[in-house]
Amino acid sequence: MTDIGRLTVPSPVRATASVGSPTATGSASPKSPKPEYETLSDPEALWRNHYSFLHDHGLQLRSRYKEGWMPSWDHTDKDPKQCDDGPPRLAPIRETANH
Repeated sequence: MTDIGRLTVPSPVRATASVGSPTATGSASPKSPKPEYETLSDPEALWRNHYSFLHDHGLQLRSRYKEGWMPSWDHTDKDPKQCDDGPPRLAPIRETANH
C-alpha cells in the first residue's frame, strides 16, 4: 500500500513495458520526433499504475499516465515538449537563501 495524502492506494500490478519502448511495440516509432519521450520514467510509471484508482477518487491526471496512452505528437512534426501530454517540465532548483 502507498499513502498519497489521505488516500491509501493499493499496490499496483507491475507493468512490463511502457508505450513506445522496444519491448512494448517491437521498436520505437520511426516517425516520432523524440521516441525517448514516449517511454515513461519510473516516477511517471507510478502515476500510470495508480491512474484508475486516483481517477475513481476524483483526481484527473494527465492523459500521458492513462493506460494505453498514445503520444499526441506521434507521426507528426510537433515538438513533444510543446504538447499537453509531453514529457514533464522540470524547473531548475535555485538557491534563494542568503548566507
